Amino acid sequence: SVIGTIEHKIETNINTIALQPLLKIGLFDNSFLHLGLSVRFLTSTSFEQRETLIEPKDLTFENGSKIRMNYGGKIPKVTSSLAGAVGGINYEFPISKHKDWFISPEVFLEYNFNNIIPDEKWTALTYRMALAVNYRKALEVIERFEQYEKIDTVKIQLPQIASRKFVIGEPKLLYDSVKVKNVLTIKENYFRTDTLYLPPEYLMTASLKITALEDNGNEVQSPEIKVEEFLYNKMQPILNYVFFDSNSYELPKRYKILNKEEAKNFTLNKAFTKEELGFYHNILNIIGYKLNQNKDAKITLIGHNNNIGAEKNNLTLSQNRAQKVKDYLTSVWEIQPDRIKVVAHNLPETPSNSRAIEGQEENRRVEIYSDNFRITSSLIARDTLLETTFYDKDDTKMRRLNFGGFRIYTNVSSEKEINSWQVALVQGRDTLKVFKGTGPVPMYHDWTIKNNKFVGEILSKPINVVLTASDVSGNQVNVRESPKVEVKTIAVKRQNRETDTKRDSYSMMLFEFASAKFTEENKDFPNIIRRLLKPDTKVQVIGYSDSFGNDNFNLRLSEQRAQAVAKAINHPNTISKGVGETILLYSNDTPEGRFYCRTVDIITETPVHW
Repeated sequence: SVIGTIEHKIETNINTIALQPLLKIGLFDNSFLHLGLSVRFLTSTSFEQRETLIEPKDLTFENGSKIRMNYGGKIPKVTSSLAGAVGGINYEFPISKHKDWFISPEVFLEYNFNNIIPDEKWTALTYRMALAVNYRKALEVIERFEQYEKIDTVKIQLPQIASRKFVIGEPKLLYDSVKVKNVLTIKENYFRTDTLYLPPEYLMTASLKITALEDNGNEVQSPEIKVEEFLYNKMQPILNYVFFDSNSYELPKRYKILNKEEAKNFTLNKAFTKEELGFYHNILNIIGYKLNQNKDAKITLIGHNNNIGAEKNNLTLSQNRAQKVKDYLTSVWEIQPDRIKVVAHNLPETPSNSRAIEGQEENRRVEIYSDNFRITSSLIARDTLLETTFYDKDDTKMRRLNFGGFRIYTNVSSEKEINSWQVALVQGRDTLKVFKGTGPVPMYHDWTIKNNKFVGEILSKPINVVLTASDVSGNQVNVRESPKVEVKTIAVKRQNRETDTKRDSYSMMLFEFASAKFTEENKDFPNIIRRLLKPDTKVQVIGYSDSFGNDNFNLRLSEQRAQAVAKAINHPNTISKGVGETILLYSNDTPEGRFYCRTVDIITETPVHW
């Protein structure tokens, strides 16, 4: 045997027809990426095989030739089609004037997923390099026109001018064009620099300072104001009288008159309004509502006159006054007429002093009585109370003061004459007060809160004081400041688990006229209050009076009434005092205002632990 070198060679020929859907993606100008799939259908196949003796050159195969096993033919068992993926890139060089003919070198690579012979591991990886000539109709050029404007203003101060002067600069136009594919964008740029000549600047300043006022007008320079929210129940007595104007049986306009539809939607909570004595002016609606809630109850209306002048012995007028109340209750509240009895008298059984005009006003009334105590019983409002505490930080004894309002100091400085000014107190969207004028701004303005009942409600929300002023040259200054008020709500106290206090107020009109003796129908009322108190409850009884009569007598009477109530309550933590007419709870311009001032308030404080 001889060691030699033999070359084994197999040549195949596979002819196909290919279907290749491609996605053409532009990379940059005239450069494209092609991605897609390929399906090839085999049309014909062939192969040729042989072995050639290379070394040694002086020998041959047993057949006397250097070539043996030389045969060929059709490749057996081939698949009918090949599926694969194809990708490639090309670049197009324009070769015509209108850029519609291109010469394009391209490179493609194709990989087939299935075997050429199904049972054999034989796949095909094909690459193709070509130089193509392409025709593509040139796109129509689309022109777009864009305008850009830039205007600057240069400010220059000139000492020789007294007012502003504006000079428009010379405009400049610059054009630029950018072409992307078949879109030609032409840009017009407009430039201009204007000049604003200004007179010399001067400083216009303003400042605010806010202090507090006591209810007597004294100023507190360093106030400490706190508003605290408490749980609060208020028992409000119902004055079962309806008062009339002289020689008239028409209901005065201050009483709240409803229509039938409004009466259907009325509730006792709606009787409590911000209007002074608003609950009392709903007296007829309260009675109508309670009569509808207590179907078996009946009432008696006793009409009275003051028995003076045109009203002397005028029982017809008394009758008409009572009938007017009945008509309202039957027509609006739809109370059955047989549940309402009408009686006419001259003076009331317990009249006020007829020698005084105030007493005559109080005797012109209709009294309402019922066989069911619920009809004229007190109203109870369950709500929260906002209590205001006010101190002077400079007072070493830190005595509690009565808050009366704010003093607002204003200072506006300008080299020019002040034209107009305004000081506004704003709370949210509401304007509480506005001071305004022309010329010099006053040194301060006083904003007083006349109704102490709403002080806590007003101070519990932020108040902004806004000062605006302008001078004769049109310059303007605007500053704002807010008074410092510390607000502590029930929610905050609950969150912090603070020890709190529940406040309750029971107002009572228990006494005969000019007497410290309880009326028969109210003599058991203090016992009811006593049962509501806890051992650690603190009780304060305050007696009041109206301004009618002698000051000293009213003070002594209010003290006696407060002491009588405190004695009847009989609670160990009780203090009482009378203030007479030094504190008027309500305006004394109306009979009801005076009646509601002849009262005793029982104020209780009970600890609450959250």
